[in-house]
Amino acid sequence: MAILSRENPAFKWLSLLTVVFELPFCAITMGWAPLQYILRNEQYFVPEGCERNVNGTVSMIGSNHTKFKVCNDDQEQTFMMVYLIGDFMNYFCGFFVGMILDNFGTRIFRLIAQLGFSFAFLLGYLARPQKTEDFYYAFMTLLGTVSVPLFISNIQISKLFGKNGGYVVAFINGLYDAVDGFTYIPKVLSSKFGFDIHNFWLACLVASSVIMLIRTVIFMPKTFFVDPSEDKKAKNITNKELFKTTLGAWKFWIFVPWWFFMDLRAKFFLQSLVPWLDWIGDRDKEFTSRFLDIFSFMQIGAFAAAPLGSYVMNLGLKYYKDQIPDDKTRRRVVLKLELLGLGLMFAGWSFLTSIKLKNFWFILAVQIICVVVRTNMYTLWNFWVLLEYPHNAFGRVAGLLSFIVSFGTFSQKWFLQIAQNENGDPRWSLVENFLSIACLAAALQMYFNYGQYIKTAAVTSTPDKKGEKFDLIDKL
Repeated sequence: MAILSRENPAFKWLSLLTVVFELPFCAITMGWAPLQYILRNEQYFVPEGCERNVNGTVSMIGSNHTKFKVCNDDQEQTFMMVYLIGDFMNYFCGFFVGMILDNFGTRIFRLIAQLGFSFAFLLGYLARPQKTEDFYYAFMTLLGTVSVPLFISNIQISKLFGKNGGYVVAFINGLYDAVDGFTYIPKVLSSKFGFDIHNFWLACLVASSVIMLIRTVIFMPKTFFVDPSEDKKAKNITNKELFKTTLGAWKFWIFVPWWFFMDLRAKFFLQSLVPWLDWIGDRDKEFTSRFLDIFSFMQIGAFAAAPLGSYVMNLGLKYYKDQIPDDKTRRRVVLKLELLGLGLMFAGWSFLTSIKLKNFWFILAVQIICVVVRTNMYTLWNFWVLLEYPHNAFGRVAGLLSFIVSFGTFSQKWFLQIAQNENGDPRWSLVENFLSIACLAAALQMYFNYGQYIKTAAVTSTPDKKGEKFDLIDKL
């Protein structure tokens, strides 16, 4: 039980609103593009044999001192690896960190996560170009290990809002996407005032320590925010039983491709935004910087886009109320349609990114669509897990999904290498069109197979001990 009484009407709102101060630290790895821009300008990870250039381009001097070989691609590949390590750990550790959350409760998990953040920011403060820049590998590893699980621990706040919990899930997901723009702050401080990035991490170390501790002790529960009856039904689920209802379940595996390709598409755009803008703008530094700033601001628009998934769900539930009496089946049908619709949007957006058009309104539209699809991707992911599994399996199921997806993380490195094509013309269009087709196929697969599962579950669901024990886990 949190220190502040849960019966106090102000408690649930304070629990929700104080998330605003915590999630920016969780979203640092997602706001990688501005960080890459800063690190490149501060001359981190300059390839051996290259020298600095005041215009932000790293070049290698030829033997006659007249010919230059651009080294930016090599430097960007290093930045890619730094990012991918954090992204991989985000997902690879998801299940194991989720076990701590599910088995030991929120407070112990959050205290461990806070230590991870503190060590990460300390390493970021100690890192220096050409000297201790390799600390960034450990920096991203630690952030990747604890950021998403800490974000997920806040989803349970929706339990305090009853039937309006769906809007809370959407709000937190929207906030998580919006605060990716948090990394715009060090970019402005760096470019306008010459503020070194390592000093920003020192400020984060102090601020995160205070904010997270206050939220953990006062506004978050010792175990979980749940109804007593729900907790009683779900408390005995073991890891073995959970594996059986995930790895051995059809519904789990038909969701994996959808989650894999939508997440890969979104992550690749975020981590390759700088080189993609370089391609669109023909390596115009001012052009790249301008649209990085615009994208950072635009991510705040995730607040407006976040309720879309919940709004569509509520409309669908009303529309099918008379046609589908069973509430859970009705939710599944609406979710199936939402997953298809969002998948089609991902495919269309990916196609647009394959077009090399240096036009302000076109690039603005591409970035707006990114914000809309990405924030609702996480919302629908949460909806699916919350619908299909009980509350104290949420961390492990979400973590297991992330663990599986993590093995595709490093494919982003190969996508970037193909797109840059050092030995010829860039192949960005080829890579982006491939991702478009992959998203389309994953969306159609999810629609037809989940639809078949819904029909099967509606026929085979019967009251039995297994159904009572797992509550929201269907008999397969």
